[in-house]
Amino acid sequence: MAVERMVNGIDLERLVDTRKALKDNPEAAQVVFRAKNRWDEGTHCCTTVQDFTIAGKEDKSRPKP
Repeated sequence: MAVERMVNGIDLERLVDTRKALKDNPEAAQVVFRAKNRWDEGTHCCTTVQDFTIAGKEDKSRPKP
């Protein structure tokens, strides 16, 4: 019977498995963020990071504003 080992809410076995998988396939860890900036009155910058690509696939999990 496997015992799940959690530390600070993190499943250590799953973390180690993920690390091994990324070591074997480093392209899967590639993330590209696209940021949009808007300047208000020349002194205040509002930045939004909405769109990004992870493991070569476009993320579609977040609704567009």
